[in-house]
Amino acid sequence: MPLITIVGGPCSGKTRTAKEIKAYLEEKQEMNVHVVSDDILFEEQGKSDAYKNGHIEKITRARVQSEAIRFLSKKDIVIVDSLNYIKGFRFELFRRSQILQTPRCTVYQQFDVDCCLEWNKKRAEEDEKAHVWDEKILKDLHSRLEIPNGTKRWDKPLFVVQEKDKPLAFLDDLLNVVVKFEQLERKGEIVKELSDSNFLYAMNEKTNAIIKTILDMKSRTMKGDLVKVHPDSEERFVYPMRVSVPALRKLRFEFIKITSTKPPKDTSTIPSLFIIFLNERLK
Repeated sequence: MPLITIVGGPCSGKTRTAKEIKAYLEEKQEMNVHVVSDDILFEEQGKSDAYKNGHIEKITRARVQSEAIRFLSKKDIVIVDSLNYIKGFRFELFRRSQILQTPRCTVYQQFDVDCCLEWNKKRAEEDEKAHVWDEKILKDLHSRLEIPNGTKRWDKPLFVVQEKDKPLAFLDDLLNVVVKFEQLERKGEIVKELSDSNFLYAMNEKTNAIIKTILDMKSRTMKGDLVKVHPDSEERFVYPMRVSVPALRKLRFEFIKITSTKPPKDTSTIPSLFIIFLNERLK
């Protein structure tokens, strides 16, 4: 059943949205709905501590992903109530849902950092026991949030929340994502649209070309440089401190293994997917 990924900065109302979606789906479809929430996973240490530096953030994302995958199945709905601020992380969840042939959608909490700072302060005033984000961490995470793009396969369909205290207007449309998928599955219309030979040829050609470009430009780049490494993609490769042939080959093999379970409908998306995958893995 569906994977619903909620994206938004700290204190942007993600948990309220998750609760409203959960209540609606349980009422309309009588489905089991699991919410993977930062509030529950990091209740003891506090959410600020779970995102206080890059190393801990990576551990936090891995824990959120592991918990989401544990519940993901064709029978239950999973709502991921976390920051989900990195598109590479959202891509990983998207690929997992593809493997299980479940529908998915993204919900974006579109509120600026000033609103969230105000709500964070108000939360502290109203409840002394409530978790309050460290302002420096809150601002930093907002500045690094990679806004969902409704034209990208891993972010669509995309629903946007812009008014905090009003009922969600898109719930019926979100439900249609579930219903439409179930109808297609019953009719046997969910099929593999590319032959194995065509897919593997395109995959090998495009991923090898990207790795060759990365290695060819290695001597002319520095850590953090954003470089276009394939003509079919506007995604930029972020050069890490070190990049080696064995590491790139290992990641290429891993990407092919994951993607081969359910190939993309359009092979032109392979370069973008591979570059996002590399950026996430090489952080």
